Amino acid sequence: MKPLFILAIVFIPIGCFGQDSLAYLDKRFTIHPTHQSILIDGILTPAEWDDVAEFNYIQFRPNWGAPDSLTQLFVTFDDRYLYVGAKCYFPENEEIVARNLQRDGWMGDDWFTFHIDSYGDKQNAFVFSIYPLSSRYDMAVSNDGIELGNSTFNDAYDLVWDGKTTITAEGWFLEMKIPLSNLRFQPTEDGKIISAISSARTILARNELYVFPALPQEVQSAIMRPSIKQPVKFEGLTPKKQLLITPYLLGGWENRSVLNQQEDAYQRDGTTTGEVGLDVRYALTPKLTLDLTYNTDFSQVEVDDQVVNLDRASIFFPERRRFFQEQAGLYEVKLGSNNSQLFYSRNIGITDGQLTPITGGGRLNGKLGDWDVGGLYMRTRVTELEDESVPGENFSVARLRRKVFNDRSFVGIMGTSRFRDGYGNHTMGVDGLVNLEKDLYLVSSLAYSHDTGQPTHDLLDNTLFYGELSNRVEAGWIYELRYNYAAPDFNPGLGFVARGNVHNPYFLIGRGKFKERGEGRFQYENWTFLSSDHYWGADDGAFESWVNYSSWTGTNFLGDNFEVTHVRELQALQDTLFISDALYALPGTYFHQRGFLRFTQARQKRFRHSISTHFGNFYDGGRFTLTYAPRFNINKHLNITGRWRADYLDFRKAGSTKGWVHVARVTLETAADLHLSGSFTFQYNSVSRTLFNNARIRYNFRDGHDLFLVYNETYNTEREREDPILPLSAQQTIVLKYLYTFYK
Repeated sequence: MKPLFILAIVFIPIGCFGQDSLAYLDKRFTIHPTHQSILIDGILTPAEWDDVAEFNYIQFRPNWGAPDSLTQLFVTFDDRYLYVGAKCYFPENEEIVARNLQRDGWMGDDWFTFHIDSYGDKQNAFVFSIYPLSSRYDMAVSNDGIELGNSTFNDAYDLVWDGKTTITAEGWFLEMKIPLSNLRFQPTEDGKIISAISSARTILARNELYVFPALPQEVQSAIMRPSIKQPVKFEGLTPKKQLLITPYLLGGWENRSVLNQQEDAYQRDGTTTGEVGLDVRYALTPKLTLDLTYNTDFSQVEVDDQVVNLDRASIFFPERRRFFQEQAGLYEVKLGSNNSQLFYSRNIGITDGQLTPITGGGRLNGKLGDWDVGGLYMRTRVTELEDESVPGENFSVARLRRKVFNDRSFVGIMGTSRFRDGYGNHTMGVDGLVNLEKDLYLVSSLAYSHDTGQPTHDLLDNTLFYGELSNRVEAGWIYELRYNYAAPDFNPGLGFVARGNVHNPYFLIGRGKFKERGEGRFQYENWTFLSSDHYWGADDGAFESWVNYSSWTGTNFLGDNFEVTHVRELQALQDTLFISDALYALPGTYFHQRGFLRFTQARQKRFRHSISTHFGNFYDGGRFTLTYAPRFNINKHLNITGRWRADYLDFRKAGSTKGWVHVARVTLETAADLHLSGSFTFQYNSVSRTLFNNARIRYNFRDGHDLFLVYNETYNTEREREDPILPLSAQQTIVLKYLYTFYK
């Protein structure tokens, strides 16, 4: 099947490229500077805002296009800041959903969001959101909102800005102040600042969403798409260079249980640590940003969720470290489903799940002429892991990309390198995203990897190809075709491949429909008639698996979600599939049929449930899965969330025992005010037989200025399973971390 690589001709596009023109895209509004001093207090006084550019909204759902008389947007600027004001009228103000006090949190509140494509490149945008109690959220969008990986919608990207709200008998009102240096405005050749903006506002008591401009409802992720925002001109704006300097201090203590020299009992081994590090971000030009780091911050205050993998694909965990967030979407080269990527930054500084200290490094991102450019170099130092010395490593990435055909299309190239004493891995890839017409997109990539000392007899043995054709819509006919070939020896040393050594064709066909009130029970329905995923071995062509989903999903006019799915699956195991030591499936060919049901209540409800179940065959036996995820908002100061997943697996002929697999999580979130918050999380995993406790207290002085206190402890359950008996507490850590951002 290797001749299928002739599909690489997708890089030589044939046909007509472009998109339907939306009427508002032909207009360009002018935003003028203010000569008033605007106090950010959530009160839009006439003296401050009367002469400011004003924009009006339409209803996005449920009745698309209906005029909105309840929302007004105002935008202006001075020599340092961009100012955004909004009036969100709602006479029934007792129904305003307002209960979140946490930065970057959301408890199902009403919200207002402002988006700006400050580059004016129709590919990137910054998102600034605020809730009725003045809590805030931000993110970065790249790749025109066409999801190529986990960083296309990057909610880990934190910006420095301010915002305040007030609630009155008329509704709620807000003001934002965003440093111009955050936004990287880029003058055109004649010195003009051409950008694009959009905004959205909810009234969750009515399950209504309003937008500016008149974004098309049927376009997938329409609110997030930079290419369909309202073009604007900032008259008289002078771009500012960004400078952020963020030092951090960290102190910690760790107490681990280790076997003594006689290996007949456990003893405690306590260590202390102290670290200092520094991140610097400087805009060399309005189009080019340099990031430097020393002793890179590992974001030790973040915790991954416990999971049990019942699939044959590897699990992807997102990147949370601050240094890697700048223009992260530029580095996305899609290699397949499940977030398979040519570059996966969590490979840097983490070996076998353990931290390996990063001495330092740098990144250069931005634009040179018509090219998007990115480059990264980092170095880790020698460290000891489990009595084993891990040598220091060097990591480097280079990225080039430019638009072709239209503003929604690009082609690019990227290379990665990872080397240490006695080992090196080098990977090269080319990729493209092409908007053929309307909302029809072609995504493709071709990559090659090589390990030092590896004999190469056939280039295809070290190659990966990915191609995807899809129409990115929510309404009407929805279809997607994919093909993925991962050669037996393809190994991106800095990448992530969910499932290697495969031929993987996939196709989907479905249909979606929006309705207005009075037209039925559901505001949106989606039917997936066929979602068929096939896998064959790349080395021998042997069949591995086939999975097909047929489903119906619906969202009613209250915001509740329903899903019914039928799954058919054929699996051919060449090796034993282990779920745990006692639960496994032996090699063989198995046919499964399963049902899946899910109900999720609307997010605005104070007491909200999500419940789902799988039931049916599983390899040579059966599987029953129940997942329950409640959220209870007691008041604005206390919120309780939970998630419990229980899998009952019965491998009748495999010789393993049948039994339950449990993963549970309970989190208490508390906030005294907009600055002081805390979370207390308990996680249980029956496969690893551990109970994990995390407690985190955060004091947020302002954006970029935080103090964290974190306590983690891991407990062993079923301690008698080993000899000598396992200690109750396997590991304890306490971390105190302080960071402060200087900026201009």
